Amino acid sequence: MFGIPSTEDCLKMMDEYGMPDNIKAHSFKVRDISILLAGELNDKGEIMDLNLVEASALLHDIAKIQCISSDKRHDLVGADILRRRGYDRIAEVVEQHINLVGKEDRITEEDIIFYADKRVMHDKIVSLSERFEDVNERYASDNADLLKKIDFTRKKSYELERRIFKNLDFSPEDLVSLIK
Repeated sequence: MFGIPSTEDCLKMMDEYGMPDNIKAHSFKVRDISILLAGELNDKGEIMDLNLVEASALLHDIAKIQCISSDKRHDLVGADILRRRGYDRIAEVVEQHINLVGKEDRITEEDIIFYADKRVMHDKIVSLSERFEDVNERYASDNADLLKKIDFTRKKSYELERRIFKNLDFSPEDLVSLIK
């Protein structure tokens, strides 16, 4: 099934799954960046569904609070929640917001949500280097395997940033001033 919940429905789901205000604030900022980038890329000839982008950004951390004190992955649990509700396409995006499979031939909704999530630390837009420094400190300072995975994601994020901004009329650094 391919369904996209309205913004109002996304907000209700955020409440239903106990999303705290700080994760909501993060999701709203991810949404703002995602909509801006997807809209600008559409203007340059890409084809992205802005409703899909918005709903995916709002719901990308739908299971985060459920998984915080467990070993469950919130990306996979969130995707499962969305699939059970009939939101299969959003589930595909949410499933990749941590481990992006990606398609090299074009920028996708998955790419946009993955990238926007990496640019938001809590509810602030930061550079990729700031975000990954924080991730390393919080999650992997003494775990060599996790540091390798994070480094792989960091490199993938920089490459994706280059691809996203290649044809845009503004730089990654401009996101802070463009998103009020």
